[in-house]
Amino acid sequence: QGAQVDSTSLELARDFQKANFDVSSGSAVTERAAGITLYAVSSSTRSSAKQAREAKERVKQAKREGRLQDDDEMSVKALEEAGYSRSEAEKLNTAVQVYDAAKVQSQDANVVTGFGNNGGEEFLSFLQTGESLVIGKDDGWRSWYQQTSGRLVDIQNPDGSWNGHHCITSPVFCTATALLILSINNDIEHLLAQGAVEYDAK
Repeated sequence: QGAQVDSTSLELARDFQKANFDVSSGSAVTERAAGITLYAVSSSTRSSAKQAREAKERVKQAKREGRLQDDDEMSVKALEEAGYSRSEAEKLNTAVQVYDAAKVQSQDANVVTGFGNNGGEEFLSFLQTGESLVIGKDDGWRSWYQQTSGRLVDIQNPDGSWNGHHCITSPVFCTATALLILSINNDIEHLLAQGAVEYDAK
């Protein structure tokens, strides 16, 4: 299960990672990601996935209960109508915008190339993107899995391992991460639970 992290530290970490994506311009902020868009957008997608799912599910619930109209779009106002305070609604609305934009960029063919070839950071970025899509209950995860698993098979070494070609080159690290990516379908239940929304909390 890993170590316990207090909620304040977790929120600070999420805010830091979400800041790697500028919603207003629709572009990654790469200064803290070695100048590589893939690193920035994959971490932004991962950090915003749970909150984005929560916001979307709350809005759906509010529509079922008649507090919102079926054609009401995601917004701060809609989230307030769903039961959030203004500050909570603003934070969740930002998470949705970051997630929806960053998940697209993190799967873009030009972005996926990362540093130009595969280092451990690329493998880890692929894993973060996949976990994000599952946590967010995003139907796009199957398409992501098909594309990414095909990419991994193409770069697999003859002995069945993977290694990086820059920075993190360790075959142990890269092989372990590749296997986590390829077996992500075995972790669906656990990942979905990470993003679960307790509806009686509001």
